[in-house]
Amino acid sequence: MESNESNDGGITKEVVETKNNQKILKKPSYEELLQKNEELLEKLRKFENVCNTLEKKNLELQLYADQSFVSFLKKAIDKPESTDFLKETVNSIRDYFDSSTKSNKELREKHASHDFWKTIIMTSFFVVILLATVFLTYVGKLDSSLTFLLGTFTGHYITYVSKRDSNNEDR
Repeated sequence: MESNESNDGGITKEVVETKNNQKILKKPSYEELLQKNEELLEKLRKFENVCNTLEKKNLELQLYADQSFVSFLKKAIDKPESTDFLKETVNSIRDYFDSSTKSNKELREKHASHDFWKTIIMTSFFVVILLATVFLTYVGKLDSSLTFLLGTFTGHYITYVSKRDSNNEDR
């Protein structure tokens, strides 16, 4: 007689006995199930205690952070000179962003004429290609590989113009 255990997570163990090539299943007894249930409940209680401890520590850390911030505000109200460093830092950050905004504006103004002429050249090139396409279609000599190239150029032109327009909106 052979005995094998099937394991389905350890909750119920069924013992399979083989006798003359017939399988006989033995279910665990009621006492074994009660014992397993008690073990699982004990593990659950331990887990619950750990969770409660972590929640308490988290609340203590939040309380400590809140108290630190409140004490900082009290010191700032009692001694305004202690916040001079903070004021200087905020002012330097504001100055940095103001200067970068000014430099971006100057850079855009500097390149505005270049962008304008680039758009005029691209538009005239687009019109020439469009007229050539119309003529070749009329004559019947338009090739499919050429239409692919023209479509690629048209997509590039439309993308450039749309990006240029979006850059002009934030001026």
